[in-house]
This record gives sequence, structure tokens and C-alpha cells, in this order.
Amino acid sequence: AIVKYWGKRDEVLNLPATSSISITLSRLKTEVSVSFDERLREDEVFVEGERANEKTYGRVVAFLELIRAKTKVKMFARVESFSNFPVGLGLASSASFFAGLTLASASALSAEFTFQELARIARLGSGSAPRSLLGGAVEAVAGTSKDGSDFEVLQILPEERVPFALLVVMVESKGKAMSSRDGMNLCKNTSPYFHRWLEYNQELVDIARRALLDGDIKTVGEVAEASCFAMHGCCMSAKPPLFYWAPNTLSVIEQVFEMRKEGVLVYVTIDAGPHPVLLVPSDLVPIVQDRVSKQKGVLDIIEERAGQGAKVL
Repeated sequence: AIVKYWGKRDEVLNLPATSSISITLSRLKTEVSVSFDERLREDEVFVEGERANEKTYGRVVAFLELIRAKTKVKMFARVESFSNFPVGLGLASSASFFAGLTLASASALSAEFTFQELARIARLGSGSAPRSLLGGAVEAVAGTSKDGSDFEVLQILPEERVPFALLVVMVESKGKAMSSRDGMNLCKNTSPYFHRWLEYNQELVDIARRALLDGDIKTVGEVAEASCFAMHGCCMSAKPPLFYWAPNTLSVIEQVFEMRKEGVLVYVTIDAGPHPVLLVPSDLVPIVQDRVSKQKGVLDIIEERAGQGAKVL
């Protein structure tokens, strides 16, 4: 996410409190298969070849119930998902999973939804999932209506026009401190800065959109850092304080600041997890990757570009 999604204005409809902007990635992917079968006696959910835990199973079944209600289908489904990156570590695995589940379910049932209908369905699974339906730079427009009818997802730039690469810096192998959903609720209920965070973040959306359209990497990077640090500041001010970062997260942040002092155009953003994502002009990727790879505590660096949205295979 360039401008973060962190806060809901309606829990039941899973409506975001502010608009947000993200870049769909090309290499980090989740493949979801769905088959509805009248022989099944209950929904079956497998993640990475294993039966889903109780919490994940509950979320998926609740989502399938929505699909069944909208399509008038009563069959149970078998869902299988495989990701080529670690899940539950703050790398948007819920977004990619529910984007895939939405598209696969609609395809399996030959359901005729408009794109914006698909986006609103995906939102009910994960607030970030609608953005992953499109490629490139994508905005989720929060809207203001109580029923969410003016929520929509728009492509700001196709993937080939996004003017920077991204380096996903892996610094931690443990799961994150708290799910994004629970973290948002904690901040909403206990952070003294939550409402100001929402106002500030919405202001950043317009700046980021304009900068992306103008190819202004410097402003995009500045906005990404502003949204990132404001979000994590809100988390740290919650009660109890919520820290998604690991010690090595801060080391990478400091190195980014140091490189910028030397004239290297590089910026950092971090979602709800410990892993920094660096925004870098393509021609500077080798320099930045070499410097960061030598940083103590860096486990891996995944070089990324903007990629396509979800599609049926």
C-alpha cells in the first residue's frame, strides 16, 4: 500500500474509513481453486495443503455464505489456496487470497457480476482485496453512503506505467503481532490519534494519485512514508501499544534515510507487519539491493514490479 487502509467505518459491511492506494505486485501470488459440489456435506478449506485453522475456516465459510446468498446456490465448496510467499507476515496474503477467492467463486458458478460488484464482494472478505483485482496502481474509493453503494475500485495507472520498482525486504520469519482486522479495532478503540490519522490519510490520497499520474517518484515516496509512519504511530499509541516492526525493520529504515542523504532516490513503506518495502527507480535497483542485502538481519530481498490484477486461469 502507498496510502494505507487502516480503519473501518462499518464493521458489518467492512467499509473502509478512508480511501487507499496500492501497487499490485507481479511475483508474489496466491492461487485459489474453488469447486462447488452437491456431494459435499460441508465446506472444505485447505491452505498450503493443510486444513485451515478454525479462524481462517470461519472467515472463508462466512464469505462462501455471501456468495451462495447472492447466487442462490446451496452447494458446499472445496477451496484450496497456495501462495508463493509466507502468509500472515504482513505481505497482504489476505488481500490476494480473497481477491482470488472472489474471482474463482464467481467463475466456478458462472455468475455474472459487474466488476464493481465483484469488488464489493471481495471487500467483505478483506478490505484490501478489491485493490488486488486490478493491476498497476489502484485506488479503493471509500465512499460515504451507509450501504457502501458508492465504494468502488479504480485503476490509476496500468502496471507498465508505474514508474518505480519495489524491493520487499524480509527481516522476520515469525507471524505478525496481531491480525490487521484486530489491529484496526484496537487503534479505533484506544488510540488518541486515530481520528486525526483518518483525516490525514485521506488528505494523502489526492496527493499520491496526482504524483502517480505525473510520474513524480519523489512525491509518491514522500507520501508513502508519511502514510506508513502515521499508521504505525497510531498503532504504537494504542493501548496496549501495537508494534508490528521487528528490530531489523528499524535498521532498514535508517539505512534508507542514510542512502537518501547520499543522493540515492529510495523510499520505504511498511504494511501491518515487519517487512520494509522500498520504492526505487528501476535504474537504482542494483545499488539499493546491494546495500540493503549487506544489512544485518536481512533474510531475503524480493525484487518486484507492478503486475496484473487477479485473473481466472
